[in-house]
Amino acid sequence: MSLLTDLDIEKGELDPALFPGVPPSVLVHEGFRDEHFKTASLILEEVNRLLAEKGLNSVTCVSFI
Repeated sequence: MSLLTDLDIEKGELDPALFPGVPPSVLVHEGFRDEHFKTASLILEEVNRLLAEKGLNSVTCVSFI
């Protein structure tokens, strides 16, 4: 539910298993953090599978702000 996610505006720490090396002082919107957690391991597993299948070893992300 998008609306419920948007209403959860408190800030919280990231899961260190999903974000290794990110200090606990980094806080994020709990609604989005909790939604991310639901699919993060599946997405990471698929990215790793595709990297292995294609013989690649890195992913490049580009953001335009």
